[in-house]
Amino acid sequence: MAGNKVFFLLCCCSILLTGCWDSVELEERSFIYGIAIDLAEKEPGGENILTMTDQIVVPAGLGGITNNGNSEQQAYRNIAKSGKTLVDINRELSRVTNRTLYAQQLNVILLSEEAANQPGLLKDALDVFIREREMRRGIRLVITKGKASDFLEIKPEDVQIPSEYIHLMLKNKRNAGTITPLRIGEVHDFLLRGYSFPIPYLVILDDQNIEYAGAAAYNGKREQVVGIVNGEETKGLGLFTGKISGGSIEIDVEGEKAAIDIMENAKSLRLSGKDKENLTFNVDLNITASIAETMSPVAVTNLEKYEKAARERVQELAEETIAKAQNEFATDIFGISSYLNGHHYNLWQEIKEDWDTGENYFSRSEFHIRVNISVNHPGNTNKTHKEGKG
Repeated sequence: MAGNKVFFLLCCCSILLTGCWDSVELEERSFIYGIAIDLAEKEPGGENILTMTDQIVVPAGLGGITNNGNSEQQAYRNIAKSGKTLVDINRELSRVTNRTLYAQQLNVILLSEEAANQPGLLKDALDVFIREREMRRGIRLVITKGKASDFLEIKPEDVQIPSEYIHLMLKNKRNAGTITPLRIGEVHDFLLRGYSFPIPYLVILDDQNIEYAGAAAYNGKREQVVGIVNGEETKGLGLFTGKISGGSIEIDVEGEKAAIDIMENAKSLRLSGKDKENLTFNVDLNITASIAETMSPVAVTNLEKYEKAARERVQELAEETIAKAQNEFATDIFGISSYLNGHHYNLWQEIKEDWDTGENYFSRSEFHIRVNISVNHPGNTNKTHKEGKG
């Protein structure tokens, strides 16, 4: 009887020990930190040939650092393959590595502007990442000027892995010319609803630095990037949406330059004219700021003049960005579609197929902007005295 009990216990232990039969040991995995997607060519039949580049971490290169700040061994390797679908490309990539590709540490997906301009390509490409069970929905998405794979070749001084440098740069939101980092979970929601939205846009400055240069306007119905919003226009986008979380804006005070820091930024949007042929929106921008720097002879205690100059500049930035979105892109990158769906559902159901395509009611809408700005304190100022007045 005792022997039977021992045998039974051994059988139970053997079953429990096989619970991880399909696991892959840590040292047998290749961790992907960044992925770049480029358009290799477009075949006569209209099919896109894509190139996908995986940036894989090399643990041995994360060790010693030389006196000049560089690792003795490169901390990453880039591998690339081409094909018609990312699923096929991924299978090909797995053949050239000596370890199992593992994407749970993936931080950023870079898509070239050329590829993003192809109708439906972004939607098809992201489908793979959204459906894959090991993928995190917090992965950042960016559009790049030029080849996306080139961004995985830069050599930043303070970070050993280029994709990690890009990931950290996207998290730095203390700049009024940037937008909130875009995660593929959010993109998936936009794509399902057919909404348009902005995507962070990056350019290479030199072999060590990348610049956050604005935002790419993605049209949800046309399923493609239709234009680029530059740095100054991105400030207008952030102000309009109420999503600037810091950074400065230059203003002109009686002919002299000054800069204000955005401390708080909130937006109120209300539809007043509900005729679909002449939709009218009232936009209130409520901003709290402080003076970051001033060269103006106006005493910094006279804050009304700074508020007036700031109010005019904010209004100008917001109106310029709206005009570009309506006239050049014909694309709603401000999230107005979401507002209409939530607050004017019946109207939205009537116009959603022609909001920023077809009849394009967005481009025909009127926007009345009112800026309320308060400069609470002068902050740190740097006032220069003109010669003879010191």
